[in-house]
Amino acid sequence: MDKLFLTRRELLRRAVWILGGSVLWTPAVRAFAESVGVQIVAVTFTPITLRPGELLNVSIVVRNDSGETLATQMPNPGFVYEEGETFRGLGFREVVGAYRVGVDFDGRSGWDHPYRWGLGAPLAPGETRTITGAIRLQTPRAVNYWAGLVHEWVAWQQDNEGTQRVTVSPSSVRPRVVHMHSDAATTWTGQGDYWNYVNQDVVNDMVERGILALTGAANSAEAWRAILPHYQAGQGIAIKVNFNNSGNGRLDALVQPVNAIVRGLKQIGVREEDVWVFDAIRPIPDRFVAACQFPNIRFFDSEKRTRATFNSTHPTATIAFAPPPGAPPPATTKIADLLLDATYVINLPLLKAHLGGAGVTLGFKNHLGSTNNPIAFHDYGFPGQNRFRSDYNSLVDLYRNPNIGAKTVLTLGDGLFAGNTWDAPAMTMQTFGNKPPNSLFFATDPVAIDCVMCDFLAAEWDIPLGADNYLRLASQQGLGVFERGDPFGAGYTAIEYRKIEM
Repeated sequence: MDKLFLTRRELLRRAVWILGGSVLWTPAVRAFAESVGVQIVAVTFTPITLRPGELLNVSIVVRNDSGETLATQMPNPGFVYEEGETFRGLGFREVVGAYRVGVDFDGRSGWDHPYRWGLGAPLAPGETRTITGAIRLQTPRAVNYWAGLVHEWVAWQQDNEGTQRVTVSPSSVRPRVVHMHSDAATTWTGQGDYWNYVNQDVVNDMVERGILALTGAANSAEAWRAILPHYQAGQGIAIKVNFNNSGNGRLDALVQPVNAIVRGLKQIGVREEDVWVFDAIRPIPDRFVAACQFPNIRFFDSEKRTRATFNSTHPTATIAFAPPPGAPPPATTKIADLLLDATYVINLPLLKAHLGGAGVTLGFKNHLGSTNNPIAFHDYGFPGQNRFRSDYNSLVDLYRNPNIGAKTVLTLGDGLFAGNTWDAPAMTMQTFGNKPPNSLFFATDPVAIDCVMCDFLAAEWDIPLGADNYLRLASQQGLGVFERGDPFGAGYTAIEYRKIEM
């Protein structure tokens, strides 16, 4: 390291000694910052709306482009702070020369970047590492959070990275799940081409009324602006559909909800070419594309449309699996490049059980079709598998990827039809009078909506024990509200379930 750097560091150490170890990080002190080729390359805070007592998850990617191995200190990645705690108050005082990441926020008093995490281990030259942690927030308010990288008692290498406004809503606010039901949505009575028996006009009305009920807006345009308040032309909106059966006649995505979504988006000026409908590892059939009412939207799939690729080298392109100590991580898995390019995600899962496998295949599992290695999730995600356990589910790591969870603005569950296995045909349900369920579900809370859809499936079929484990764990990670209830009777207490008949 050059003499100039050694002189700066020595000067600062002497200042620390002279002042008895108490140095205020004033702009003058921060001016000692030196460039040694260490940098934050990505920052994510999730979720950005939560209730008191829930976790704000922090993910900070650090890359060492210097020629030296970086020392670090406690606390290790994964440490959870309670709001108001500080690294100093918990005994993690600065070690001269160690590197840590820190989080600061608007209106903070006291020591800056009170929430700090070490790198977990020395960071070798050329190495990139994702540092995770969490803060359990309690105070209802909306403030900006950001991240920095500190060389303790030497300099702040970076600051004000990844600024994100985070809202803690009063605890009385429950996540809303809207259930729209109309027997007129389909006229299907068992025909093989079930997709030809869906009434587009009725689905349009269901989506419009569902978005209005979800947002509480006065009109459709205002409702869609509430979902995407900051949309600008050129920002991609990725819609994840489910074509696990590759359009072979078994239960797959329907185009009618997609048409209804795009119809609503266009009311707020969304360009058709900014809408990207995709299943990254399955072909989207001709019938689906031909029935799309908007010719300029883009389709991405495995072979028939624009091919979904997995070429990005960005650190967040790879799922950061975090199994418990001693448990082997799933195989390396990447997400589709289009998700890194998109600004927003709308998740469009099916109402489908997964008997003999995961138990249910809903919003979280729908994103297996966003990855290049869905089998990697089976061992930790399927009850009965050797590695399935109560304290970890790889689906949670998938949704915590900042290009999925943090970008998802809406989950719309397609329950116009239903199935009981991954390759089931379209089926009726006894709980819906031996008819198709003819339902659409709407939520901004991904955990709450999967809970409600899981309850409908469990009322119809024998869902295996542990199938909802990923939802309980996701809630513990601050991704949403977990509650199993009874949509046919007692309802819910933590979730505001609202059914609307048409």
